[in-house]
Amino acid sequence: MNKKTKIAVIVVALVVVLSAVAGVVYKEVTTVKPITVKETVSVSQSQIEDLSKVKLIAHRGLSGITPENTMASIKAACDAGFYGVEFDIRLTSDGQWVVHHDKNLNRLAGVKTKIADMTLEEIQAINFNNGANIEKYDGITAPSLREALDYISTTDTIPVIEIKTETKDGIRELVAILKEYGYLETARIISFYEEPLKEFKRICNRTPISFLVHEINDEVVSICTENEFDAISFNHKNVKQKHIQKAVDAGLILQTWTVDSPEALAEFYGYGVEYFTTNCIIPDLQ
Repeated sequence: MNKKTKIAVIVVALVVVLSAVAGVVYKEVTTVKPITVKETVSVSQSQIEDLSKVKLIAHRGLSGITPENTMASIKAACDAGFYGVEFDIRLTSDGQWVVHHDKNLNRLAGVKTKIADMTLEEIQAINFNNGANIEKYDGITAPSLREALDYISTTDTIPVIEIKTETKDGIRELVAILKEYGYLETARIISFYEEPLKEFKRICNRTPISFLVHEINDEVVSICTENEFDAISFNHKNVKQKHIQKAVDAGLILQTWTVDSPEALAEFYGYGVEYFTTNCIIPDLQ
């Protein structure tokens, strides 16, 4: 084998190896991991003496054991007796509020088109193939806000609605829907974005507003007080007791997410938190 042939062989070998590596990387980036089931645990295991003060909110419905943000998870949360059922809403291209967390359906249905670029009808024609215990359900799709409220309104559970849009678009319609269902004073509106919360507050100041944050600091507290938001909902993994005191001193209601262990629940209850968003802590073991 002459020198040129050897070089050619080496080049080909390198191309094959690099192509294989690239294929593995591409697969790792684009493959969606199956959503696994979480073991449920009773809130009584927190050993809190007076559980009547603990308000459990099911995260994306009872998403630990049912496909998240679907009628299955919403019904499971309500039927289990949660104080509140949290779910996310986004605007479709035809101006409808649909229940879904991500910007697209890729993680739950393998469809990468943005929610904002699809009509409600188009979205609801797509069946989910991922979620906790998805194999137990047929024809699971993203429900509309109205479909969610139709069921919740027949129960004692309150809707905790996270607005995923960053602007004030659709907020007037959201207020009108909540008024129609009689939830203006009992639902809780939450968001990471100031704009939709401020717009909701401007239109209607009767609904409790919660500002979602990853941590509590002076800027966050100022945003809440300046805009007269009622509560602060924080990531419990990033917040210590000294940070919580800032919110307490400002007169803000305390909510935390996503608390999945009785020990963490008991710890933050001791700091004055009463509202807990959870994937798998349930009011009572079934």
